[in-house]
Amino acid sequence: PGPIAFFFIHCLQNLPHIPFSKTEGKFVMRCTMAESKKETMRVEGNGTLEVTIAQFWSSLGSTDVEAEVYFFGVVPETSSLFLSTVSPVATTHVQSGPGPVLVKPSGALKTCRSTVRPASSAIRPGGERDLYMDQKRVYELILDYNFKAEEDGNLTLQAWLLNDRLYESIFESQLLQVYDSNKKLVAAMDAWPTPTKFKKGDYVARLQVRHDDVALLERLKHLPLGIDKPLAREIPVKAYGSYSQALTGGADFVQSQPGGVRTALF
Repeated sequence: PGPIAFFFIHCLQNLPHIPFSKTEGKFVMRCTMAESKKETMRVEGNGTLEVTIAQFWSSLGSTDVEAEVYFFGVVPETSSLFLSTVSPVATTHVQSGPGPVLVKPSGALKTCRSTVRPASSAIRPGGERDLYMDQKRVYELILDYNFKAEEDGNLTLQAWLLNDRLYESIFESQLLQVYDSNKKLVAAMDAWPTPTKFKKGDYVARLQVRHDDVALLERLKHLPLGIDKPLAREIPVKAYGSYSQALTGGADFVQSQPGGVRTALF
């Protein structure tokens, strides 16, 4: 091979009920002879991790490669923390992994999330093409949501109950369309919503869900729609080593600890 070779590394962890798109890592490494490179990705405990290394098609010849996989980090006991004006301090514990690690937690509030209820809902049968071979008919649920963009900017609209599921979804399909005050279609999205830029004004979001069981669609007639808006400035959330330090605003938590140690954070 030449003095420089490119390698494609694909890491995939098999976790129940989580799509591969959320548990994989893809890396391209440019390596010279006898050079070492390192990449990191997040993994979960008690899940099989597959690591595949392939030489890039444009790097001709064969190459001997040594690969080493090791695990480190800290594992929180909970994935969610709840703060409010009446309870501004939350407590959690983290446990270090198999090796020594520097525990230096940090966090930030980045998104303002609001919800809206449907302004109207309707269930109606599909057309002549919406029939199975046994003549079973497909029905559609149409939910209309009114919302207002207070200023120009990005918004993410999502029906959380239906997100991140396509082929494994019990519903036949889902489609979200957004119209402006002139009834012009300005956005469309499905199971994987992405931020969309909206101008200041009033909008109507129309969600379509299809299924052959009317009773299932009836249960979604009051489904809320989530609207995420990025904050203009992130709000930092600090971590402390004791409840008293959290109340008085003491020094930020930083600690080196060996593997297998459980630590409280406030």
